[in-house]
Amino acid sequence: MLFILFFFESSGYTRLTYVNNSIPVNLYFLDEAFLDVSRGSGIVGASFNPASLSKTGKLDIYAGVGFAKSNYVERDVIINFDEDSLKDSLILPVSIGFLESGGIDYFGIGKKFGPFGFGFSIDRGYELGFLLDIDQRIGEDFSFTYERGFTNEDDPNIPVGDTINVSIPLSGYVHITGKGKGNIYYKEKPMFFGIGTGAGPISIGVGARITNISLSGEANFHFLAQVDSLWTYIDTVVQDFNGDNWTIDSVQIFAQTVEDTLIIGGINGSYRGTRFGGMAGLLIDLRFLKIGVSYERTSNLSIDGRHSLIFGFPSSPPEYLDIDTTGLEADSLQRRIYGRVGLYAGEWPIDTSSEEETNKWTFLPMDRYRAGIYLNLLAFTLSLGGNFDWTSDSIALGEGYFGLSIGLPIPVISTRVCLAGKIMYVKFPKGDNEDGDKYEVMFSPPALTAGLGLRYTKKPVTLSFTTRINLTQGAFSLLNLIEDFEKQGEIKFDPLSSVNFGFGIGIKL
Repeated sequence: MLFILFFFESSGYTRLTYVNNSIPVNLYFLDEAFLDVSRGSGIVGASFNPASLSKTGKLDIYAGVGFAKSNYVERDVIINFDEDSLKDSLILPVSIGFLESGGIDYFGIGKKFGPFGFGFSIDRGYELGFLLDIDQRIGEDFSFTYERGFTNEDDPNIPVGDTINVSIPLSGYVHITGKGKGNIYYKEKPMFFGIGTGAGPISIGVGARITNISLSGEANFHFLAQVDSLWTYIDTVVQDFNGDNWTIDSVQIFAQTVEDTLIIGGINGSYRGTRFGGMAGLLIDLRFLKIGVSYERTSNLSIDGRHSLIFGFPSSPPEYLDIDTTGLEADSLQRRIYGRVGLYAGEWPIDTSSEEETNKWTFLPMDRYRAGIYLNLLAFTLSLGGNFDWTSDSIALGEGYFGLSIGLPIPVISTRVCLAGKIMYVKFPKGDNEDGDKYEVMFSPPALTAGLGLRYTKKPVTLSFTTRINLTQGAFSLLNLIEDFEKQGEIKFDPLSSVNFGFGIGIKL
């Protein structure tokens, strides 16, 4: 059977969403203390430097909220085919986007008992992942030639022992419908407890952090193929085995509509673990200068769980397994065949395989170093803080971040221009390196954000508002502007297309 595809058309969508959401980076725009360990005051910033708990009031409460934001770039992906039986191109509409998920980013509460301040806080931590949503329909016109020999079994008027071979050209239309949804997420959700005290400009504190870590994913997809509009008429002259000519006189060939599963697949998995950390911090608070440092030692991190997979692919092309010749008639005297023939297909054979696996990964303890400095100058203020995880071992899961803000001399409302970012990394031995002195490091894409932070205080309440741009979202907006200019010759600028917002409220009695 000769099979030729000669035209494609597609409709629907394929949407791939990238998620990279660092809550401490977002909170930094509400208050520098969330990344700068020199700026802590009470419960705010205590999870990074517990020494700030020495400044706790009779009661401290702080909550921060972030809003969801997404940006997408629409592109046509062109797939070119250059085979002997297929020379064409397929255009698929694809959306690639970035998502910042919203929610309650932080909640903390602190209480002073004598010279000691105690605090507890939780936040949404960090999430990195991908979302996939597919709903595509691909149509193909095609033609193929089906070879069939007609014998006395098809019609008694065909002489016994004679075979009349006919090439049956068929044309039709096939469409493939694909649907699927999937996601994969890495998430960290920390919880903090601490105590701090101080005398004069010097404060100290200790605390504990419990971080629940998860790696999970699920996906299901299904591709269905349907062949219809498959028919033709044959008017031709062929020869039998004896060399005699037979006339195929307007024989109608039709085929049943074929609808069957083409590809199926699915994945489901969940891995979880808990990392514990103990920390100590120091804060020096002078009139024009603040300095903060903290150190955290984490425990081993063991992540274990299971995942399962199932996939099904065609083991061979579909074949026409049966032919109905009851409507076919033959005239042996005039050597003429006429009437109609039906073709019937069997199922598309699918090979299905599945597997289930349990794994456990252990990451060794980390040393986390944090430092920050704050300058309160006459013309402006400057805040700079950072963190870096380190271990001498060859297997590690760590992070690094920084925060930079410049305060502007605006009365009543504290106004800051900020830049902050975070990056994750995994370190593991290279190859068969048993000594562990050679290793590879894989980094996550950075979560880099720029924006403006506003804060208004009227005791005992502090209100904070932020407007910020994740630079990945900004890049997507820029690509859309360029595309609009190329297509329409003008730029349609939406200033809010990539801007996100946050809100915080604090009460200090």
